[in-house]
Amino acid sequence: MLVLRLIPVFPLRAVNLAPAFLGVGLRTYVLGTVIGIIMGTVVYALAGAGIGGIVDSGGDVGPAELLTPRIIGGLVGLAILSLLPVVYKRLRTRKG
Repeated sequence: MLVLRLIPVFPLRAVNLAPAFLGVGLRTYVLGTVIGIIMGTVVYALAGAGIGGIVDSGGDVGPAELLTPRIIGGLVGLAILSLLPVVYKRLRTRKG
């Protein structure tokens, strides 16, 4: 559920309906949705603010301008968020 919320691969309507048909529990659905939406919003807003600052300055947009702390922070945050489900799955299989 968390992966579906963090990575916008599928349409939002499908992500909202599919868990009901696949038997996902309410607790899993709510926690995945809340965590995914909050964390995703922070990361996307951070990257968007960095790009918005570049566009507002009116300068040329190139690789050097895209390597600002805001944009890099947003991209690193997105990478960490996308790896969380993999880490969780590995930890869960080790305990079980």
